[in-house]
Amino acid sequence: QGILRSARVRLGAPHSQSAGGGSMAAAEVSPGGPKVSFLTDVEGNWEFLERFVEMSDALDMTAPPDASGAADIALRDGWHLVIGGDLCDKGGLVGGTVRVVRSCVALKKKYPDRVTIVLGNRDINKMRFTSELTLAQLENGRLERVPGPYWVAEPNRITPLMFLRGLSIEKYGSSLTDSMSVAQIGSCFNTIANRLRWILKETMGADGEMERRRRELALLGGDRRASIIIQEASSRGADGGSGEGDSDYGVPTAEVVASFTDCVKEGGFMRELLELGQLATIIGSTLFVHGGVVSICGVALGSVPGIDRSIYDVHEWVAELNRWYYTQLQDWINRPYWEDDDTTDLFGSRGGHDLMDYVVPGPRPSVVLGKHLTKSGMPKPLDEALTKQLNDAGIFRLCVGHTPHGTCPTVIKCPGFIPQPGNSRDGDWSTDPDRSHPHPYPPAGSPEPQCASGGLAGEGAVGAAGMPPAPAEGSAAVSVPPPAVSVLPPATARSGLGVPPAPVAPVASVVGRRPTVLETTPVLEIIMADTSYSDMKADDNRGKSVSEVQLFPDGRARICGRIADGRAIDYTLGPVRARIRHGEVAPPPLEAEMDLIGLREPMGARRSDGNAEGGVNLSRFVKAWLPEPQAYLLCN
Repeated sequence: QGILRSARVRLGAPHSQSAGGGSMAAAEVSPGGPKVSFLTDVEGNWEFLERFVEMSDALDMTAPPDASGAADIALRDGWHLVIGGDLCDKGGLVGGTVRVVRSCVALKKKYPDRVTIVLGNRDINKMRFTSELTLAQLENGRLERVPGPYWVAEPNRITPLMFLRGLSIEKYGSSLTDSMSVAQIGSCFNTIANRLRWILKETMGADGEMERRRRELALLGGDRRASIIIQEASSRGADGGSGEGDSDYGVPTAEVVASFTDCVKEGGFMRELLELGQLATIIGSTLFVHGGVVSICGVALGSVPGIDRSIYDVHEWVAELNRWYYTQLQDWINRPYWEDDDTTDLFGSRGGHDLMDYVVPGPRPSVVLGKHLTKSGMPKPLDEALTKQLNDAGIFRLCVGHTPHGTCPTVIKCPGFIPQPGNSRDGDWSTDPDRSHPHPYPPAGSPEPQCASGGLAGEGAVGAAGMPPAPAEGSAAVSVPPPAVSVLPPATARSGLGVPPAPVAPVASVVGRRPTVLETTPVLEIIMADTSYSDMKADDNRGKSVSEVQLFPDGRARICGRIADGRAIDYTLGPVRARIRHGEVAPPPLEAEMDLIGLREPMGARRSDGNAEGGVNLSRFVKAWLPEPQAYLLCN
């Protein structure tokens, strides 16, 4: 079946998932279907999940978490919920991974046909616990041979021995540590708890998760000091530290470690999450993956590990990708440990290693690690060939998480430039005879838009509320200036961005089906919904930010919630419209104020404020709509 109906892995014929969870023919996509709510990148933040459920039109919290951590959440009639991955790790005031994952697993079991779980890297990488978090890995003589994360550049790679030396320096100082042998360091610090701390910090981007888990277990255990735990966590920051000196809150370290090792055993909450999840799904005319269909390593769309050819049909590709995932998961279940604890050949030495490798940076493209941003952190439209490939399968929206980008979801329209009539340099519906069709992207060699460090000129400018993309887990942080953000009222924005009068080019509405007119420009709307780095000054890096993406059977998409400073966002995008190529060549019409969202000024367009830096035009991107004060949220 399209949706797993139990916690057991099922391997079957290739399939594509319909809204109801059954199989769907690859040739057609239903124009109807349910209303869809999209939730992604909770990252163990229970308070964020509570805020999401409270504001959601699709969900209700009917009972708080029980002793196991599972809350009772109801999914309202007529709605389908897609969980976009990365449910675990960081947490908020107190660790929340147990409550978040158990609650979502319970929700999936309660509504097997109406809840879909798309898995992220933070979910899948927990498979490594079964082979890497064992006493066999701590045996004498092995400490020097255990490598650091192979996907991290060697200058930034931290091995377990290097990590333990750091602990020794903290406790004894550098002079004494330098005089200690590997065996002496091992005898003092080479414990299963410290191996877990190393795995979380240096290979999973989850520093401090062990102590957050300790506090969460204390809360779930009914500890009388629960209020003290929350108060202390709030006053000291959400990371809570990771050292041995933290209070145990009545939860011994051995119990904390067991929570991690047991969660991936049969019946464990992470094991159940992995068994109920998948890598991709299609509902109506929308494709859901965790990261994206392109990455710095290449094109993930059509690519399946182990299959040498690129699969053009998107439905077939999704089916094969999920089949590969289930096969890898079953291999891990059958072979959870290293076949040889001293192996240096990782591939094939433990079950499911190919899947574990798929979710860490490497040479092959991955939908889990995909990214639809430029190197400078600006939204990047998908190119025309890949957009057409999706359109040919009836796909006109792509919903993703994984990459944080500011204080609210980011919409990227493809083609992605505000039309500028007569500006052939920007490829906007030019009548240039050398071009067979309009091309929406800058020509090769055009300067890439950069993220500015300052705000835009003009009324209502606010601080740099946008956030840079998070560094790849286990890698060194990359300093990327955040996108500058400003707020402009509609009239000013349309004038300043050079929006032309509404032209007469015909359009075709696309509502979950292929356009009836053959000669159309490929179109796509990408919705990036990860807001996990909305407010870096807040303890949990989110602040008050919470947003829900809602998709409707008639093709509309609503984005609503609050940004980090508490202001509301609420706007509705119309159905994705195909641009017809026959007849007079003209820019597509911008019929409503919301049509500007997800578009960027073409490179080379004249700026009303004359702002440029280093001779490079910093074109502005229309990110969202704020109902108060009736203005666009712009970034550059």
